Parts: sequence; C-alpha cells; structure tokens
Amino acid sequence: MPISVERRATCLALLALLALLAAQGAAPAAGAAPPDAPDGGEALYRAHCANCHDGGVARAPHRVTFEMLGARAIYTALTEGVMRAQAQALNDAQRLRLAQHLGGNALAENLHSAVLRCDGAADRGGPGFDDAGLRGWGFTLENTRFQSAARAGLSARDVPRLQLKWAFAFPGATRARSQPTLAKDTVFVGSQSGHVYALDLHSGCARWIFQADREVRSSPVVSAGSADQAPALYFGDFAATVYKLDARDGALLWKRQVGEHPAATITGSPRVHAGTVYVPLSSTEWASAADPQYPCCSFRGAVVALSAGEGQILWKTHSIPTPPRATGQRNAHNVARLHPAGAPIWNSPTIDTARGLLYVGTGEAYTSPAHGNSDAVIAMDLDSGATLWHTPAGDHCAQEDKPACDPGLSAAVSVIPGVVFAGGFDGMLKAYAAHSGAVIWSFNTHDRFVSVSGEIAQGGSIESDGPVIHQGHVLINSGYLFGGRMPGNALLVFAPHGD
Repeated sequence: MPISVERRATCLALLALLALLAAQGAAPAAGAAPPDAPDGGEALYRAHCANCHDGGVARAPHRVTFEMLGARAIYTALTEGVMRAQAQALNDAQRLRLAQHLGGNALAENLHSAVLRCDGAADRGGPGFDDAGLRGWGFTLENTRFQSAARAGLSARDVPRLQLKWAFAFPGATRARSQPTLAKDTVFVGSQSGHVYALDLHSGCARWIFQADREVRSSPVVSAGSADQAPALYFGDFAATVYKLDARDGALLWKRQVGEHPAATITGSPRVHAGTVYVPLSSTEWASAADPQYPCCSFRGAVVALSAGEGQILWKTHSIPTPPRATGQRNAHNVARLHPAGAPIWNSPTIDTARGLLYVGTGEAYTSPAHGNSDAVIAMDLDSGATLWHTPAGDHCAQEDKPACDPGLSAAVSVIPGVVFAGGFDGMLKAYAAHSGAVIWSFNTHDRFVSVSGEIAQGGSIESDGPVIHQGHVLINSGYLFGGRMPGNALLVFAPHGD
C-alpha cells in the first residue's frame, strides 16, 4: 500500500532529526568545547538562535536546514552575511564553534592546505582528453552503470586481488557524496566544502583545485572538447548553480544560476549531450516545511537545458506543470497551505538518442493530495523540453516503522562482465558473482586510512553515489552524514594488488 503524504512527511522530519543528532554526536575538533558546555555549540545555539530558528520567526530558516548548509555557509552568514548583526554578541571563536556544530563539519582557514599537490613530473603527464572517459554518473548516456571489459580494464579474475592503492581525505568534511568521474588518468570529484579536485589517478595528488560557492554533491561530467574548444568539466552546486571549467587547469569558463526558488538545489548529476547540458533540480523545501510558520509548499522539480558553449538557458520544464496556489486552508498557526508542489528530480537524466527523449524519475509530493507526476518517470523532448508522457511509479515501501525505509543498500550498483559491485550503509564494499550472487571480494571502508597527504581519511556509510570501475581501478566515496548514517570523508581507490 502506498505510503501517505502525511506519513512521508513524518518520515522526512524524523530523518532530519536523526541528521541533527548525528551532527551533534560527531567528535568535536581538537580543543573545542563539548556541545553542551557553557560555551559549546549547542549551548550557544540555545542562547542566541533557538528562539528564531526553532520556529519562532516565520522567515528564519528552521534548524533542520543547517546540516545541509554546512559550516562554511553558516560561518559566512554569521560573520559577513545576513546574520552578522545578530551574531555581534559572539566572538569569532564562538561563531566558528556554532557554525561547525550546526553544519556538522569542520571549517578551516584553508581547507585544501593539506592536500598533496602534484609535482612537475605529474603535471607534465597531464590529463589527456581525446577520450571523454566516463559519460557522467551512470557511465553511459543510458545510465546503465555497465563498463565493458575493455573500458573497465578489470576482469572477474582480477577482482579477488583488489587492494587499496591510495586514499584521499576531503578536508573538513563529514560526507563524501560526489561520485568521482574519470577521463584518461584524471579523477574529478566534488566535496562538501565546495572544492572540486582534479586528482592524478595513479598517485592521488591534486593537479588543480577549484572553489565553488557551495557544496558539490553531483558527479562532474567531462566533455572532450575539440580543436577549437578546451576540454570542459560541468557540475552543479547546492545553491542550484551550474559551472563550466577548463578541465585542463580548473579555470572558470562560466557559471549559471538555474533555480529561481530559494530552496532549489542540484543533487542529481548533469548530463552533457550534443552541445547541451541537462540539469535536474531538486530542493530542500521538505526541510523548510518543518517550520510551522512556513507556507508549504511552492517548489516544483525541473530539468533545465543549457547551451554547453556559453551556458544560456535553452528551456526549463517543471515536473509539475501547474504553479502552486493557495488552497484556502490554513495550518494550526494560521499559515496558508499551497498546492501542488514537490516532485523533485534527484537523479541524473537518461538520454535516449534513438527517440530524441530524456527520462527522469521524480521524488515525493510536498503537498496533499499528491500530484500524479510525483514518484513517477517522465519523458521530455531533448530539443524543446516538452513533456511527452509520464508513468507513476508508486511507492511500495511497506516498512513504515523504519525511518529510512530501506534494506541497507541504497547506493547505485555498478557492473562489469561477470561482476556486480555494491556498497552498503555499513560501509562494506562488495563484489558479487553475477551468475550466483556469491561474494567474491569485500572491503570494509568504515575505517581510518592514511591519505596520500598524510592526513587521516575516515570512512563511513556508502550512500548516494556508487562504485566507479575504469582503467583497472575501482573508486568509491565513503561517508554520508544524514539520516543516522555514518559520517566520513574518504575517497578510496583500489587496483589488483594495489598496483
């Protein structure tokens, strides 16, 4: 039986609460006061912030949104942004402590200062882009997540010999959500701090580092370029901004804001095809709705098409075609209720070149009754964005007593001939024989690893992204601070015998 909108809202609120508890339970930085100490993060929040951000002020973001913002955005708001006046009573150490407590991650003056930089020899090896490598999050335009033996560079016989080759520690992070992508011998990956890294596949050193405005959760996409165009890297950030960089050196070529709603964000990975960048839009409005003073809800999921060359918006199609309107109903706090809203698009679009179509899956409705385009598959015309059909997928989750409503495996699986790779909430990365399901290799990523820079990389839950297999290597991000999952900041790279 499909889960009700009311029960779904309860589950989402509980997930947000679990995320906050996980953030509060994280180990404090060296020398930091415990959260409940008189000068600790939680005590500072209760003394200076709770009256507004626990629902007392309608326009104030509710506390459940802070962990998604991260410490850097909160600290900026307290020191030079919209909350500067309200934070005048706090000294800088208190602002930093409060930001790290609410954001759930550490904040340093220079987050990539400890990252190992490539020397001249590694730079001269340089990234080659005559082959675009992986075609984004799903490896192919069709999102099959299948790699042929030739492209994988790894056979079923090689898998039991996989060993850790190197580990990379995302500085100051408590989650690692941006699935890495490869082109030639370069690994491109985003981070919670908003840094995007170009790492050498063989050593893990950084060729270049770019700072985006907000967290980068999506998988970067590489376009090989041409004789008169530089190879490019495309990705989106948590503020619904799309970026295009020169993949050779990380220079910014353009960036474009694509979400007009204040809660809009980019979690799904963009897709590049035939000179167009297709970007899915989701939101954090489900968290905004935890505030009883918030008029719920007005966000509608969407796909935005941009020209790859200059970043102009070609078309934008909402998953719910009808704009939300006031229903005439009000909640217990006399706040107006709106309808319809929701159907965010969390996933990377699938391209059907034969039919000229783009397919996306939508998420939950934010209002009741649920719109028919929520929890559905939608087909859009590649050129115009016109919606041609939709098919409700329904919600068949029968375990309503479990907050996350899952069996323990949520990250995407990846396949090479004869082998299926999958990661779990417990941090275990496993390889299964495709014909029998037998486990032929496993590795516990929930551990501490010495990174290539000498820092400690902490593994945790595997969620959101999945294993990447390319050129004889297996890559996985480990760490996911949300919904009670185990935090972490590790990118782990494996090869047969570590070679």
